[in-house]
Amino acid sequence: MGYDTMKKEAAKLWCKALRSGLYTQGELALLTLEGDFCCLGVACHMVGQVPRKVKGMDCYIFGRESDSTLPVSVRRAIGLYSSLGHRRDGKRIEIDGNSYEHLGAVNDSKVSFDEIADYIEANWEAL
Repeated sequence: MGYDTMKKEAAKLWCKALRSGLYTQGELALLTLEGDFCCLGVACHMVGQVPRKVKGMDCYIFGRESDSTLPVSVRRAIGLYSSLGHRRDGKRIEIDGNSYEHLGAVNDSKVSFDEIADYIEANWEAL
């Protein structure tokens, strides 16, 4: 873990991508075989990561890491604190009265991309 701060311009671009309507929201993977994205998968795509299919997996992956966490290169590009989107201050993410450990959990709880973008926009320095 640990970049000093999320990059403001990256946060703006990520929010724009989440709100664009170009991505169908999915869960439990950065990018499903059906083409559905997690909010973290949108960040991967936004910075130019190319998804790849790995034999025996039921989803695409970005980079060499896992199917559900950000590759280090993406974290570095946007300055995100953790590969799942934890807050750097250790606080939980609060959206509409619900509490989540990280952005991956927010996405998998079916909070809309618009609401996730609103949260990122308001809290980018904490991410």
